[in-house]
This record gives sequence, C-alpha cells and structure tokens, in this order.
Amino acid sequence: MAEILGTLMLNRLRGAEDLLSEPAVEAEVDGYRAERVLDEYVWEDLLARHPLRSAYTSWGWGEYKRGSGWSVERFRVVDAAGVTRALYQTQTQKRCGIRRVLIQGGPLFFDCETYSKISKIVEVMLKQIDVRWNVVVGINFYGFRTDETVMGILASGFAPILNRRNFTLVMDLSKGLDDVRAQLNQTARRYVKLGLKNPKLSCDIVRGARERRAAIDRLAAM
Repeated sequence: MAEILGTLMLNRLRGAEDLLSEPAVEAEVDGYRAERVLDEYVWEDLLARHPLRSAYTSWGWGEYKRGSGWSVERFRVVDAAGVTRALYQTQTQKRCGIRRVLIQGGPLFFDCETYSKISKIVEVMLKQIDVRWNVVVGINFYGFRTDETVMGILASGFAPILNRRNFTLVMDLSKGLDDVRAQLNQTARRYVKLGLKNPKLSCDIVRGARERRAAIDRLAAM
C-alpha cells in the first residue's frame, strides 16, 4: 500500500531584507491568527476534538522529537471569533544554514469545507513559520488527508514529493510472527534475532490508536 500523496514540501524565495527580521511568534492573515499553545492539557484537549488526530500530533511525540534534537512548537489557528480552525506542531532543525521545518500528522483543520479557506489558514502558518529563501517546510500526513486539505495546501505553493520512505509496508500478522520472520530477508532476520536476544529490549504488538499514543509517550519519557 503506497501513500499516494506522501510529503508536501515548499521552498520559497524571498528578498534579502527578510534575513534581518526575527521569526514571528504569532501571525495574522485575513482574520485568521496563529497562536502558540504552551500547555499540554490544552493541546491534548484540542486534539481530542478532531477525529483524524494521530500519535504524530500528540504532545508526547513532540517531546520525543525534542529529545532527538528538534526544536518543537505547537500552534492553533483561530478565526475572528476566536474559534479554533486548525492545529499544527512544528519541528525545526538548522543545518548548514538551512532551516528545516517539519509538520507531521497534520495540520488538522476544523470545519473548513473549501480549499480556499484552508489555503488562507496555510498562509497564516507560513507567515508564522517565517518562510525565507533558506527555509524548507515539509508536511507529511501519514495517511490523513482530505481532497480539500490537499488542494488547499497545494494552492499555497507546496509541491508533492514521493520517495521510498513514504510507502507503507503492510504485513499479515494473523499467521503469527514466525511466519512474518520467515518472509524476511537474511539481514532483516538477523537484526530481529539480535533484538529479541537483547535483555534490555521487549517485543510487543501495538494495537489501536490509544496503545500507539501510549507507546509514543513512553518514548518521550526515555
């Protein structure tokens, strides 16, 4: 099974004068405003209202990525009435003068029926991220997307990029792990065998969204 629209990326070119300004903490476009979310319980409560949330949008996943060397921030986009219209979690790294910003599992949009509304919200996000000539923004839905979401993001200047990392491997576990191991190549079987022999490691099959989020929380605490 392949993710048809895997990573959406953007690299915009702006004037040299932009290098003199600091990244914006908040941003506003046509009545939509990006606000930073600093409280874990507030973030998780907002996520709980969206049916397409995933472990990649959770607070715990962000803390895990922070421990891996990324700078993590969380934002909500509100309309003029203060109603939340989108959530997104940014992960940022700087290497060789290039600032990479990754948004995983989202952004999540609330009650945005048309791609034009989504495009406006994405413009707010890009203004908050402060996209310059040396900034690359990547979005990976990991399976979550709607036609309106895709069109709205593409309308904001993103381009689809596919590589082998964007493919999902599907295995039938109903016959047991022994059958799965038998279908692996020799190198993969060797690594699995070494991992299972390690007394510091344990093997378990994670089932359902709740167990996945709990596993991510355990990773974040390590």
